[in-house]
Amino acid sequence: MGFNVKLTKFRLQFNISIMETPFDLNKTEKNTFPSLRQAFGLLGILLLISVIASIPLAFLQNKATPQTKSLLNVLGYCISMGVLLIVAIRMRQSRHFLWRKIPWSLIGLVLPFVFSLSIIIEPVIDLIPMPDFVKELFSSLITNDGYAFFMAVIAAPLLEELIFRGVILDGFLKRYSPAKAIIWSSVLFGIAHFNPWQFIAAFAFGCVAGWLYWKTNSLIPGIVAHFFNNFCAFVMMLFTGDSFSSTQQLMGYGKMYYILYGICLAVFAVTFMTIRNKLKLNILTEKID
Repeated sequence: MGFNVKLTKFRLQFNISIMETPFDLNKTEKNTFPSLRQAFGLLGILLLISVIASIPLAFLQNKATPQTKSLLNVLGYCISMGVLLIVAIRMRQSRHFLWRKIPWSLIGLVLPFVFSLSIIIEPVIDLIPMPDFVKELFSSLITNDGYAFFMAVIAAPLLEELIFRGVILDGFLKRYSPAKAIIWSSVLFGIAHFNPWQFIAAFAFGCVAGWLYWKTNSLIPGIVAHFFNNFCAFVMMLFTGDSFSSTQQLMGYGKMYYILYGICLAVFAVTFMTIRNKLKLNILTEKID
Protein backbone atom coordinates (compact mmCIF):
# COMPACT_ATOMS: atom_id res chain seq x y z
CA MET A 1 0.00 0.00 0.00
CA GLY A 2 2.78 2.44 1.01
CA PHE A 3 4.78 1.52 -2.12
CA ASN A 4 1.78 2.23 -4.38
CA VAL A 5 1.27 5.66 -2.76
CA LYS A 6 4.94 6.54 -3.30
CA LEU A 7 4.81 5.32 -6.91
CA THR A 8 1.67 7.37 -7.61
CA LYS A 9 3.30 10.44 -6.04
CA PHE A 10 6.41 9.97 -8.18
CA ARG A 11 4.34 9.69 -11.38
CA LEU A 12 2.43 12.84 -10.50
CA GLN A 13 5.63 14.81 -9.87
CA PHE A 14 7.15 13.44 -13.09
CA ASN A 15 4.11 14.43 -15.16
CA ILE A 16 4.06 17.94 -13.70
CA SER A 17 7.73 18.44 -14.54
CA ILE A 18 7.05 17.31 -18.11
CA MET A 19 4.51 20.10 -18.53
CA GLU A 20 7.23 22.74 -18.22
CA THR A 21 9.81 21.03 -20.44
CA PRO A 22 8.87 20.59 -24.12
CA PHE A 23 10.34 17.41 -25.49
CA ASP A 24 14.13 17.22 -25.98
CA LEU A 25 15.05 20.80 -26.89
CA ASN A 26 16.37 21.60 -23.41
CA LYS A 27 19.24 19.14 -23.66
CA THR A 28 22.46 21.09 -24.13
CA GLU A 29 24.83 19.91 -26.84
CA LYS A 30 27.82 22.25 -26.87
CA ASN A 31 29.03 21.29 -30.34
CA THR A 32 25.68 21.78 -32.08
CA PHE A 33 25.61 24.23 -34.99
CA PRO A 34 25.31 27.16 -34.78
CA SER A 35 27.02 28.87 -31.90
CA LEU A 36 26.29 32.57 -31.39
CA ARG A 37 29.44 33.48 -33.28
CA GLN A 38 28.55 31.16 -36.15
CA ALA A 39 25.04 32.64 -36.32
CA PHE A 40 26.48 36.14 -36.68
CA GLY A 41 28.68 34.68 -39.38
CA LEU A 42 25.53 33.57 -41.21
CA LEU A 43 24.31 37.19 -41.11
CA GLY A 44 27.62 38.25 -42.66
CA ILE A 45 27.12 35.68 -45.40
CA LEU A 46 23.58 36.98 -45.98
CA LEU A 47 24.87 40.54 -46.31
CA LEU A 48 27.59 39.43 -48.73
CA ILE A 49 25.14 37.44 -50.86
CA SER A 50 22.68 40.35 -50.91
CA VAL A 51 25.36 42.80 -52.08
CA ILE A 52 26.61 40.44 -54.79
CA ALA A 53 23.08 39.70 -56.01
CA SER A 54 22.09 43.38 -55.98
CA ILE A 55 24.78 44.43 -58.48
CA PRO A 56 23.38 42.69 -61.60
CA LEU A 57 19.81 43.25 -60.41
CA ALA A 58 20.39 47.00 -60.05
CA PHE A 59 21.81 47.09 -63.59
CA LEU A 60 18.74 45.27 -64.93
CA GLN A 61 16.35 47.55 -63.05
CA ASN A 62 17.61 50.74 -64.72
CA LYS A 63 15.41 50.31 -67.78
CA ALA A 64 12.87 47.89 -66.37
CA THR A 65 9.14 48.48 -66.01
CA PRO A 66 7.69 48.72 -62.45
CA GLN A 67 6.37 45.18 -62.70
CA THR A 68 9.75 43.87 -63.87
CA LYS A 69 11.46 45.73 -61.03
CA SER A 70 9.13 44.02 -58.59
CA LEU A 71 9.97 40.63 -60.10
CA LEU A 72 13.69 41.38 -59.83
CA ASN A 73 13.26 42.34 -56.16
CA VAL A 74 11.59 39.00 -55.51
CA LEU A 75 14.35 37.14 -57.34
CA GLY A 76 17.00 39.00 -55.36
CA TYR A 77 15.32 38.14 -52.07
CA CYS A 78 14.73 34.49 -52.93
CA ILE A 79 18.30 34.05 -54.18
CA SER A 80 19.80 35.65 -51.07
CA MET A 81 17.69 33.75 -48.54
CA GLY A 82 17.73 30.53 -50.56
CA VAL A 83 21.52 30.47 -50.80
CA LEU A 84 21.80 31.28 -47.08
CA LEU A 85 19.45 28.39 -46.25
CA ILE A 86 21.55 26.00 -48.35
CA VAL A 87 24.76 27.23 -46.68
CA ALA A 88 23.21 26.87 -43.21
CA ILE A 89 22.00 23.34 -43.92
CA ARG A 90 25.41 22.29 -45.23
CA MET A 91 27.19 23.84 -42.23
CA ARG A 92 25.00 22.05 -39.71
CA GLN A 93 25.23 18.84 -41.81
CA SER A 94 21.56 18.00 -41.50
CA ARG A 95 18.44 18.54 -43.59
CA HIS A 96 16.16 17.58 -40.73
CA PHE A 97 13.51 20.10 -39.67
CA LEU A 98 10.81 19.75 -37.04
CA TRP A 99 7.30 19.57 -38.57
CA ARG A 100 5.35 18.17 -35.63
CA LYS A 101 1.61 18.21 -36.32
CA ILE A 102 -0.26 20.99 -34.48
CA PRO A 103 -3.99 20.98 -33.59
CA TRP A 104 -6.14 23.42 -35.59
CA SER A 105 -7.46 24.86 -32.33
CA LEU A 106 -3.92 25.99 -31.47
CA ILE A 107 -3.41 27.51 -34.93
CA GLY A 108 -6.66 29.44 -34.46
CA LEU A 109 -5.29 30.95 -31.25
CA VAL A 110 -1.98 31.91 -32.84
CA LEU A 111 -3.65 34.31 -35.30
CA PRO A 112 -5.21 36.75 -32.76
CA PHE A 113 -2.10 36.30 -30.60
CA VAL A 114 0.14 37.63 -33.38
CA PHE A 115 -2.29 40.30 -34.59
CA SER A 116 -2.71 41.79 -31.10
CA LEU A 117 1.07 41.83 -30.67
CA SER A 118 1.51 43.84 -33.86
CA ILE A 119 -0.82 46.54 -32.47
CA ILE A 120 0.73 46.52 -28.99
CA ILE A 121 4.29 47.20 -30.19
CA GLU A 122 3.35 50.07 -32.56
CA PRO A 123 3.95 52.85 -29.99
CA VAL A 124 7.47 51.50 -29.43
CA ILE A 125 8.15 51.39 -33.18
CA ASP A 126 6.92 55.00 -33.56
CA LEU A 127 9.64 56.12 -31.12
CA ILE A 128 12.10 55.75 -34.02
CA PRO A 129 10.83 58.16 -36.71
CA MET A 130 11.65 57.17 -40.27
CA PRO A 131 13.16 59.97 -42.41
CA ASP A 132 11.23 60.87 -45.55
CA PHE A 133 14.06 59.88 -47.88
CA VAL A 134 14.12 56.41 -46.32
CA LYS A 135 10.35 56.11 -46.78
CA GLU A 136 10.75 57.06 -50.43
CA LEU A 137 13.51 54.48 -50.85
CA PHE A 138 11.42 51.70 -49.31
CA SER A 139 8.34 52.77 -51.28
CA SER A 140 10.31 52.41 -54.50
CA LEU A 141 11.24 48.84 -53.51
CA ILE A 142 7.89 47.73 -52.09
CA THR A 143 4.95 47.36 -54.46
CA ASN A 144 1.44 45.97 -54.11
CA ASP A 145 1.48 43.53 -57.02
CA GLY A 146 1.45 39.75 -57.11
CA TYR A 147 5.24 39.45 -57.04
CA ALA A 148 5.44 41.47 -53.83
CA PHE A 149 2.63 39.38 -52.33
CA PHE A 150 4.52 36.19 -53.13
CA MET A 151 7.71 37.52 -51.56
CA ALA A 152 6.12 38.90 -48.38
CA VAL A 153 3.37 36.36 -47.71
CA ILE A 154 4.70 33.10 -49.18
CA ALA A 155 8.49 33.16 -49.58
CA ALA A 156 9.42 35.13 -46.44
CA PRO A 157 7.47 33.02 -43.94
CA LEU A 158 8.92 29.80 -45.34
CA LEU A 159 12.54 30.83 -45.89
CA GLU A 160 12.94 32.99 -42.79
CA GLU A 161 11.33 30.48 -40.44
CA LEU A 162 13.47 27.65 -41.83
CA ILE A 163 16.62 29.72 -41.29
CA PHE A 164 15.96 31.59 -38.05
CA ARG A 165 13.84 29.05 -36.19
CA GLY A 166 14.59 25.80 -38.01
CA VAL A 167 18.38 26.18 -38.04
CA ILE A 168 19.52 29.02 -35.76
CA LEU A 169 17.03 28.72 -32.88
CA ASP A 170 17.02 24.93 -33.05
CA GLY A 171 20.80 24.94 -32.61
CA PHE A 172 20.69 27.60 -29.89
CA LEU A 173 18.16 25.59 -27.87
CA LYS A 174 20.62 22.69 -27.81
CA ARG A 175 23.51 24.91 -26.65
CA TYR A 176 21.96 27.57 -24.41
CA SER A 177 19.06 28.13 -22.03
CA PRO A 178 15.64 28.61 -23.72
CA ALA A 179 15.51 32.31 -22.76
CA LYS A 180 18.99 33.03 -24.15
CA ALA A 181 18.30 31.00 -27.28
CA ILE A 182 14.99 32.73 -28.06
CA ILE A 183 16.25 36.25 -27.31
CA TRP A 184 19.45 35.97 -29.31
CA SER A 185 17.76 34.31 -32.29
CA SER A 186 15.21 37.16 -32.23
CA VAL A 187 18.02 39.76 -32.13
CA LEU A 188 19.59 38.10 -35.16
CA PHE A 189 16.22 38.02 -36.91
CA GLY A 190 15.83 41.75 -36.29
CA ILE A 191 19.35 42.55 -37.49
CA ALA A 192 18.75 40.50 -40.65
CA HIS A 193 16.25 43.16 -41.81
CA PHE A 194 19.23 45.55 -41.99
CA ASN A 195 17.37 48.66 -40.80
CA PRO A 196 16.44 49.96 -37.32
CA TRP A 197 12.80 50.68 -38.24
CA GLN A 198 11.96 47.03 -38.79
CA PHE A 199 14.20 45.71 -36.02
CA ILE A 200 11.70 46.19 -33.16
CA ALA A 201 8.80 44.48 -34.94
CA ALA A 202 11.04 41.67 -36.16
CA PHE A 203 12.54 41.17 -32.70
CA ALA A 204 9.10 41.04 -31.03
CA PHE A 205 7.76 38.63 -33.64
CA GLY A 206 10.93 36.53 -33.34
CA CYS A 207 10.35 36.16 -29.60
CA VAL A 208 6.79 34.94 -30.19
CA ALA A 209 7.74 32.58 -33.04
CA GLY A 210 10.71 31.33 -31.02
CA TRP A 211 8.56 30.65 -27.97
CA LEU A 212 6.06 28.75 -30.13
CA TYR A 213 8.86 26.70 -31.69
CA TRP A 214 10.32 25.85 -28.30
CA LYS A 215 6.97 24.88 -26.83
CA THR A 216 5.57 22.96 -29.82
CA ASN A 217 8.74 21.44 -31.28
CA SER A 218 7.40 22.43 -34.70
CA LEU A 219 7.97 25.05 -37.40
CA ILE A 220 4.29 25.08 -38.36
CA PRO A 221 2.99 27.63 -35.78
CA GLY A 222 5.78 30.09 -36.62
CA ILE A 223 5.21 29.79 -40.37
CA VAL A 224 1.45 30.29 -39.96
CA ALA A 225 2.02 33.27 -37.63
CA HIS A 226 4.56 34.75 -40.04
CA PHE A 227 2.21 34.27 -42.98
CA PHE A 228 -0.68 35.92 -41.13
CA ASN A 229 1.45 38.81 -39.88
CA ASN A 230 2.79 39.63 -43.35
CA PHE A 231 -0.63 39.12 -44.94
CA CYS A 232 -2.17 41.70 -42.59
CA ALA A 233 0.65 44.14 -43.35
CA PHE A 234 0.19 43.62 -47.09
CA VAL A 235 -3.58 44.16 -46.88
CA MET A 236 -3.04 47.37 -44.88
CA MET A 237 -0.63 48.57 -47.55
CA LEU A 238 -3.25 47.91 -50.24
CA PHE A 239 -5.88 49.96 -48.40
CA THR A 240 -3.66 52.83 -47.24
CA GLY A 241 -1.10 52.95 -50.03
CA ASP A 242 1.59 53.26 -47.34
CA SER A 243 3.43 50.27 -45.94
CA PHE A 244 4.72 52.24 -42.95
CA SER A 245 1.52 53.74 -41.52
CA SER A 246 0.68 52.38 -38.07
CA THR A 247 -2.82 51.93 -36.66
CA GLN A 248 -2.06 54.78 -34.27
CA GLN A 249 -1.18 57.11 -37.14
CA LEU A 250 -4.30 56.12 -39.11
CA MET A 251 -6.72 56.41 -36.18
CA GLY A 252 -5.03 59.25 -34.31
CA TYR A 253 -4.85 59.48 -30.55
CA GLY A 254 -8.59 59.48 -29.97
CA LYS A 255 -10.75 57.36 -27.73
CA MET A 256 -11.31 54.63 -30.32
CA TYR A 257 -7.59 53.96 -30.63
CA TYR A 258 -7.15 53.51 -26.89
CA ILE A 259 -10.17 51.20 -26.78
CA LEU A 260 -8.62 49.13 -29.58
CA TYR A 261 -5.27 49.10 -27.79
CA GLY A 262 -6.90 47.91 -24.57
CA ILE A 263 -8.74 45.15 -26.42
CA CYS A 264 -5.48 44.01 -28.03
CA LEU A 265 -3.76 43.90 -24.63
CA ALA A 266 -6.57 41.70 -23.30
CA VAL A 267 -6.57 39.47 -26.39
CA PHE A 268 -2.80 39.04 -26.22
CA ALA A 269 -2.91 38.07 -22.53
CA VAL A 270 -5.84 35.67 -22.93
CA THR A 271 -4.47 33.95 -26.03
CA PHE A 272 -1.02 33.64 -24.46
CA MET A 273 -2.42 31.95 -21.35
CA THR A 274 -4.72 29.73 -23.40
CA ILE A 275 -1.94 28.62 -25.75
CA ARG A 276 0.36 27.89 -22.81
CA ASN A 277 -2.31 25.86 -21.02
CA LYS A 278 -3.17 23.92 -24.19
CA LEU A 279 0.48 23.08 -24.75
CA LYS A 280 0.91 21.92 -21.17
CA LEU A 281 -2.14 19.67 -21.48
CA ASN A 282 -1.01 18.35 -24.86
CA ILE A 283 2.49 17.52 -23.60
CA LEU A 284 1.12 15.76 -20.53
CA THR A 285 -1.37 13.75 -22.61
CA GLU A 286 1.31 12.66 -25.09
CA LYS A 287 3.69 11.54 -22.35
CA ILE A 288 0.99 9.54 -20.55
CA ASP A 289 -0.12 7.90 -23.81
